[in-house]
Amino acid sequence: MRSEKSIRSFVAAGLFLALLLGACSLGRDVPRVRISNLDDTSGVVQAPEPTEAGWSVVLRNWEKGSATPTASGPVVVFGSHEPLGTTDRFSVNQVVSLNPADGSVRWATTIEQPMENDLQDTYQKALDHGNGDFADPETVVASPDGKYVAIQLEPYMVNGKAKDIADQRMNTVVLDAETGQEVRTVQVSGLVLGQALTNDSLVVQTAENYFPAGTGTLHVHSLKDVRADPVTVRADQWLIGATANSLMLAPGKRLKRVDMDFPYTVTRMSTSGEDLGTLTGILDVHPGGWAERFKDPAAAIREPRVKQSRELINVETGASMDISDMSVDDVILPTGPGLLLERDVRTEQGEKEVKVGWMQARAESKEMSVENVTTIFVDAYAGKVEIEVFSMGKE
Repeated sequence: MRSEKSIRSFVAAGLFLALLLGACSLGRDVPRVRISNLDDTSGVVQAPEPTEAGWSVVLRNWEKGSATPTASGPVVVFGSHEPLGTTDRFSVNQVVSLNPADGSVRWATTIEQPMENDLQDTYQKALDHGNGDFADPETVVASPDGKYVAIQLEPYMVNGKAKDIADQRMNTVVLDAETGQEVRTVQVSGLVLGQALTNDSLVVQTAENYFPAGTGTLHVHSLKDVRADPVTVRADQWLIGATANSLMLAPGKRLKRVDMDFPYTVTRMSTSGEDLGTLTGILDVHPGGWAERFKDPAAAIREPRVKQSRELINVETGASMDISDMSVDDVILPTGPGLLLERDVRTEQGEKEVKVGWMQARAESKEMSVENVTTIFVDAYAGKVEIEVFSMGKE
């Protein structure tokens, strides 16, 4: 009896040791992501100063920052790489939510990911450096309802000898925009081609090449049931955006709009992979499911040098308005993203661009307002975030 008991004890100890070693091995593949409150924000933002329009806040190290509109006010994300001894370092993101009423800090969070020097990625940098003719990748995105913010962390290789794209890892942290609390942290493997948020899901697109054809996969992570395993959906097109309940995909990466318009087709897909239809003649996409497109895509292709009628359309609701003689810019409103419409006007001094209207970038929006609009303006050169009021009919 004692012998059998000893054997059972030995086997149990062996199993425990094996599980422990397995957990340690897994831990090396998954750097810990630490999320904590940032109590002292003086090193990130200065106290707001009152201005004629409202307020102004000076940001520190803005060259590594971005501002994202949410329903609770703008969320500013600062990224940096902090040294940790001689071989390791921290990849750090400091996230600050500003009160749109006075510019004060609503909440602030630090997201830290310990990084060994030999785990730096190579493939993601190569993809991002090839973005000269394309829109910048969105490493920070908000859900259409403005309740969530998703932040991509620095990618890394699983070990110093890893060479395959499949050996790259990237973590994404989703925060509640109102409270700053962590909603979910997810990890994907492979090259990350894009990410988007619907109102209830984080979607990250990965591939084992520099394009989605053949290996593109959408990883759909629920934000309502954070314990649920992700759903994976094959996608040979590029993920370029999302509406409240669907995804937007295109044959190629989003081009920067410079001198010429290159129309393309957008496919809507549910987060379960169902094809929800296509929309042709798309020129650009905006928050909330809004897109610019040619009214007659076929005519635009036949006569590329002829000025064509354009419209602003919501791909989910079908609501639209004519913007043939206008341009559309994304702006930050106190309670989320907005769209500012401008028109070229001839004067004695020459041609100038005047503001003619604006609208909230929401699916339920149906027409533009001609009232003056309060925006939250990011002055990248001065390193400031401040209130700016735009008057319609003026430059």
